[in-house]
Amino acid sequence: MSITIKMNQDNTGIQMSGTTAGRNKTQDTKTRSTVFAGDLMLGQGNQIEQKKQTARRQAMKLITDAWGRDELASQSIKDMEQQKADYVEQMQEAKEHEKTFEKGKKELQEQYGVADDSQEQKDLELLEKFQNYKNGSHDESFTKEDVDRLKELQNLPRTEYQEKALRLNQIAGSMKVTASNAKDKLIELTDTIAKAKTDQAKSQDMLKAGSAADDILEASNKEIMGLLIQDGKEHIDKEQEEAQKKAEEQKEKRDEQQERIDEAKQERKEQEELIKGQAEADSAEQDLSLQRKTTNNVEAAQQNIRNILEDNNLLAEDLKGIKIDFNF
Repeated sequence: MSITIKMNQDNTGIQMSGTTAGRNKTQDTKTRSTVFAGDLMLGQGNQIEQKKQTARRQAMKLITDAWGRDELASQSIKDMEQQKADYVEQMQEAKEHEKTFEKGKKELQEQYGVADDSQEQKDLELLEKFQNYKNGSHDESFTKEDVDRLKELQNLPRTEYQEKALRLNQIAGSMKVTASNAKDKLIELTDTIAKAKTDQAKSQDMLKAGSAADDILEASNKEIMGLLIQDGKEHIDKEQEEAQKKAEEQKEKRDEQQERIDEAKQERKEQEELIKGQAEADSAEQDLSLQRKTTNNVEAAQQNIRNILEDNNLLAEDLKGIKIDFNF
């Protein structure tokens, strides 16, 4: 009896010929077929799981990145809101201090018994006006008579009452400058915050990311379902139900993001109403958006003085040449 051994063409097993190997040949062929089908199903299962994981990772990265951008923008707005609140407080405190020192000047006048129409009081008011011009808190014009009198006053001694009043006026003037600078910063921050909130609402990063994540998961599910159909899987209905559930979950996420956008819009509306009360209900506050955006009140005040002096043919050198010492 002879036995012939040779490799199959696909190299998956050994084929034996001969009378003794006849029964074993049939059994061996069945074994090879069974093993090959099992390997196929195992390989397909791994492929499906890999596609699911890849799709989940891609969708999660989109959502995470969008969330990070949204949180960064929200934190920036919160920081600016805090700065705005600080400037509101600074402005209000400075104005209160200014009022306190102005009241102190009136009390000082009563204490020394100086009449409003007296020369001492008139000279004091002119000196205060010049003092305010020097520290940048003055926005009034000088007449030719004012300049002539200031030239005289620079060589005359001041009374005790005038000295004390000028000290109070100096502090009041600095408080006025502080309040004005804080108000300018407040205006700038208000505009910046409004723009940032508008940009954040327009971008809708979370909604876009959620939609893109839906597309990724949907495409992945379609591809997986195609594989299952091709290989005769019996669980297509279950996969469809899972896909539908995921779609519903994504829809819920989109609804939640829409609520966030609506809340942001409502918050912006509330903040716009709040600023009207925070910056005092005066005429200057009602015209915030139309107010000048200056960074240097001292330069603006001096420029105003120079323009008025030119209109009245008065030279700025006249004021510059006046030397009155306000250092106490």
